[in-house]
Amino acid sequence: MFQLSSYERIRSDCIAGGHKATRLGVEQGHGPLSSAIYFSKGMISLGLCTEMSLMLLGRLPTVDFLDGLSNEACTAWAKHDRDTDGWLPLWRHLADSGQVAGLLWDRWLPLQIKRVIARDLPSDLEDGRRLAVWLATTHDIGKASPAFACQVDPLADAMRAVGLEMPPYKEFSDRKLGPHGLAGQVLIQEWLIERHGWSRSETLQVGVVAGGHHGVPPTASDIKALNDHPELVRTPSCASLWRKVQWELLDRSAEVCAVSDRLVDWRKIRLSQPAQALLTGLVIVADWIASNPDLFPYYPDAADVTNQDRITSAWNGLDLPEPWQASEPSGSPQAIFASRFQLPPGSHARPVGERAVEAGRERPRPHRPWPRCTRGARRQRRLRRA
Repeated sequence: MFQLSSYERIRSDCIAGGHKATRLGVEQGHGPLSSAIYFSKGMISLGLCTEMSLMLLGRLPTVDFLDGLSNEACTAWAKHDRDTDGWLPLWRHLADSGQVAGLLWDRWLPLQIKRVIARDLPSDLEDGRRLAVWLATTHDIGKASPAFACQVDPLADAMRAVGLEMPPYKEFSDRKLGPHGLAGQVLIQEWLIERHGWSRSETLQVGVVAGGHHGVPPTASDIKALNDHPELVRTPSCASLWRKVQWELLDRSAEVCAVSDRLVDWRKIRLSQPAQALLTGLVIVADWIASNPDLFPYYPDAADVTNQDRITSAWNGLDLPEPWQASEPSGSPQAIFASRFQLPPGSHARPVGERAVEAGRERPRPHRPWPRCTRGARRQRRLRRA
């Protein structure tokens, strides 16, 4: 049986003590960015370590975490193990997923994949990384909904105790119409419209990443079914409180991921289908990794582990191989051919081979893969063929 007293002890630590933020320190030295969000009792330390670049390139905005997340937001949960009674708060899983996505971008994702994602963004690769980390950080926001939260009685009761009412699990007959991925897409789209002035059509290209992070993007009929049952996203009797918690978590995610000031420019982007598919795939991988309790242990056992220790230990334990990087071979063209191929004695590279090596060395950079194919460019090609 789940021990409610044990849960209440962790909840008390997380809310009354450990979740009162004391400061956000942002330091920019001569080297890479090093910043951290410090919380009392060391329970939360969401930030960047110099050697691993855990979150974003560039300076993060100064965010006032003095008051921390509200009690209501702290009670939202994301993971529960019925065998061990371990659990994770939603904010913890969102933070884990975002940091994993940042490390995957920095240390695993091939450059050509990054370029496909970033080519439609105003600040290219920098925006690509910010967008990927933000989408991973927000992917499970749909778990802050009655349809999801009702599934584990003690955790649901803790949410009810702060005013987030929801029907009992066994009485929630329509909850399957609101899976958390679909609910997350709807919430992100609604948040972008209300908070940042996006149009509904503009929100779809980023919202669908949350909607499809379990492998299949929602259909129009799925979205309509959820919209016809708003009680799955917010309990009518306390809808304003549910909205407050959902918006608080999304606002915090935007601040931590340093995208609040980018959302205005991102309204104008048109992500290609390959970019949307690759971003969804990256979020799926980040979610898989962050959902592994061997790498990211559950509470209460891991409640006192600092964020930096948590992500460093997980990444070291994961031990992903670094992406292959091409390097220019040294030596003369003849020496390169001799080292690459088992040529018979007295063999020499042909002049065309030597010239190919020289041409490659003279070129400042490779051609950009998958260049933009705009309507004007296609028209110009048709005219040239004519």
